[in-house]
Amino acid sequence: MIGPSLLAPKTQAILAPLIEKVAFVEAINDAWAMALVTLAVAVPFARTPIWRLIVTIRKGRVFVRQQRH
Repeated sequence: MIGPSLLAPKTQAILAPLIEKVAFVEAINDAWAMALVTLAVAVPFARTPIWRLIVTIRKGRVFVRQQRH
């Protein structure tokens, strides 16, 4: 980073808003990247298998089992 003594006050006044905008854009990009990484990690854990109950009756006995779709 350039120290204040290396730039003239007029140059500092011109560059300050530009540097602030660049820093803001970089922070927004970092936030989007973190959101996408979080989403990419969370989606596989959010998927739960759907189970179906199968009920069969054989010789008067009831059998219940689970089967994945």
